[in-house]
Amino acid sequence: MMRKIIIFLAFALLFGMAAGGCGAGGGEEKEEKKQKKEQKEEQKEELSMGGLGYYFAESYEPSEFVQADVDSDTVQWICSAYAIYTEYNRKDLGCVGGASEDNRDIYQQAIKIALADGWGISDRESAIGQVNKLLEGGHRAKYREFISEMKKHDLLSLDEEELLNRVERENGDAKEFQAAYRAYHAMGEKAVDAWDYSRALQVLGDCYQAEYINLEECMDQSLAVAEKLQEEFESWDEVCESYLYGFQFWKKEDADYHLSETADRREVYNELKEMEEGPFAIPYDTKLQESWKNVEIKKEEEPEEQKTEKGVYSLSDLSDAIRVEVKAPEGFETDFEPDGHMIYLECFDTKRDAVSTLVYDIYENASEDDILHGIRMNLAMSEQNGAENIVMGEIQTLEAAGQKINYVVSAYKRNDGSGVRRCDSWIVLDDTYKLSCVAQDEDSGNGFLYPEIEELLEEIYGKIQRKE
Repeated sequence: MMRKIIIFLAFALLFGMAAGGCGAGGGEEKEEKKQKKEQKEEQKEELSMGGLGYYFAESYEPSEFVQADVDSDTVQWICSAYAIYTEYNRKDLGCVGGASEDNRDIYQQAIKIALADGWGISDRESAIGQVNKLLEGGHRAKYREFISEMKKHDLLSLDEEELLNRVERENGDAKEFQAAYRAYHAMGEKAVDAWDYSRALQVLGDCYQAEYINLEECMDQSLAVAEKLQEEFESWDEVCESYLYGFQFWKKEDADYHLSETADRREVYNELKEMEEGPFAIPYDTKLQESWKNVEIKKEEEPEEQKTEKGVYSLSDLSDAIRVEVKAPEGFETDFEPDGHMIYLECFDTKRDAVSTLVYDIYENASEDDILHGIRMNLAMSEQNGAENIVMGEIQTLEAAGQKINYVVSAYKRNDGSGVRRCDSWIVLDDTYKLSCVAQDEDSGNGFLYPEIEELLEEIYGKIQRKE
């Protein structure tokens, strides 16, 4: 599966902050595992989950497997059910919670913040409670009440133009009525159900990534929700239309407005449908089953060493069609095991009491519009998390380090008063690939690590070598 461009939400929110640990378990003898499983079963307590019941253990323990051990058509079907959200946020398609095991540490803290800000989820108890609440009613309950009121006032029998004129005269804004009207006439009472069920699957995946629930719990509950989707809807098209109707109803948007978020998500949906091996290529009527039960855990192979020498990192695209070596600027290092497809480096300057970060990646078939869209998304996410006075510059070009470098400089203020300067830059490797680096620097009152952009770009691209 090809990707145009990866926008790391973790970096939009948390450049320079440490991420949490990985949730993989294993390594015990079979008998010990059996005893441990029996103990866990004794600790379980029932939560109704809105009629889609599953038992969650009283406390968190990581599963003894990761997705790679149990991946199947069922797991991929579940991931596909919230693929619009995953792709819209430029996360990893086909991965539970939108993050591969290689990227889990990078995404985790950002996911925790998103769960806290968007859902009020900050621990295991609130995670289970919020999913329960979503499955018991969600927005579909409000939608049904709204439709019931519209029926009482004979609004659904009007044509759309008459409806809008009447509502605008009496109430002013008619967008919510328009969304409900269109949803009902297209899909009836169940028109927004998939919006709730898709979000439930997304939240379960995110809670797994945040280590509030383990992978087995996530998949067990996700299976029940997925089966409910198959029961109510006949195709991926129906599921996605219901998802988009629900989003429009929640946002109270005019979906015909080409700059609305609903229109953006529909565009993502259309792009996903065109992918030959995309998320909706998996048959909708796939038989869903517990593929993660009673599996033999594969012994993890030792990863190929990515660090060729101190401070030098190997970087390639996802298909390993192109490779470069990156020499880290002085003072920059990583706490993460490089996966070969992205390099995250940071430098903590004790004199400035500030953190600087660099993220190298290779983009495949990414246009300048794609890159600018990703930058805007990240700045919008920063604004949602309290950033102020956000300024985004235009694309500029300079010759440095023997390269023609394109770059965009952005800046904003954090809640604590510190300034942040972000520089998104990229060079063209060939007709298909671009090497990018996102540099973010803090100013806590003592200036930036590299005051001049040209000096920064010299350091970033000064020691890049293309490998055949």
